[in-house]
Amino acid sequence: MVSTNEIIHNDYYCKLGCATYHCVSLSFTQNLNVYKVPDCVDSCSDKCSAKN
Repeated sequence: MVSTNEIIHNDYYCKLGCATYHCVSLSFTQNLNVYKVPDCVDSCSDKCSAKN
């Protein structure tokens, strides 16, 4: 049986990995897409919740 703590831990790392992989390039100051970062990070929550 998987504990609630383990699920929360996995969800955190899923979101962190998703945001790192998909959203970091949007946050560079030279990049005009900096305003898209919050939406990108929010989409990671949806992606990770669907996997759990």
